[in-house]
Amino acid sequence: DIFDNLDNFKKYNITAHLMLLVGFPSETEQDFQDTLNLLTEIKEKDYIINSIEFHHLVITTEEMKIYKDNENFLDGPRRYDVMKQHLIDIDFIVPDNQKIIELATERLFTSLRKEID
Repeated sequence: DIFDNLDNFKKYNITAHLMLLVGFPSETEQDFQDTLNLLTEIKEKDYIINSIEFHHLVITTEEMKIYKDNENFLDGPRRYDVMKQHLIDIDFIVPDNQKIIELATERLFTSLRKEID
């Protein structure tokens, strides 16, 4: 359980790095909302987080052909933007010497879509 790990990290003053992926083909809107709720709960429990990395799933051109009509996968870029705004809304701030790392993959996602269309 993530909270057991974060509790131990906090107990021993260890900082954590969170890596979040959105846009898996099997990810439902409820799964995504659960991820947002998880971030809120982590923030409320005041865990020591030194960085957050989040992006939507990047796949190969061949995989893109398979998932080109999958609504959950195609919603990845929107979910990425929603997650980014959610972090701002809940004031999820990491220490000054750290940062939130954004791995924006929108250009790659768009170019793959154009390639298979």
